[in-house]
Amino acid sequence: MFHLRRLLLVEDDGQEIEHISGLLRHLAAEFVVVSRVNDAISLLASQAFDYLLCDLHIETRAGKDRPDGLRVIEAAAELHPGITIVAHSSDPRSEIWQEALASGAHHFLRKPFSKSDELVIGFGLARERRILLNEAQRTK
Repeated sequence: MFHLRRLLLVEDDGQEIEHISGLLRHLAAEFVVVSRVNDAISLLASQAFDYLLCDLHIETRAGKDRPDGLRVIEAAAELHPGITIVAHSSDPRSEIWQEALASGAHHFLRKPFSKSDELVIGFGLARERRILLNEAQRTK
């Protein structure tokens, strides 16, 4: 699924970066990692990506303010309408995934995830949702 596809990973926790990077390498994914909101948005503005895996709390803490990862998701959806977006967070609030989907994410994964299969399934579901949403918009 990820073979020869470009993925942007937005994550600020060093241990999570290592863990997720290992899962992505296992999938033979081509990916770039950034840990700051402005860096992610700049990269999205200058390069094309097929997938975005974005932590919701990059420079904000869970339960505080609006999750800043939503800005990255909104920018990705606007700049790259064909991108498949998966948000992830360990934030236990149920409304967090609803906010991510409303901002343009196609799927949400609760951290921590332990197997690369979870990413494959998550991105597969996200891709299907993106396709269905695009078809629904075309038929309006």
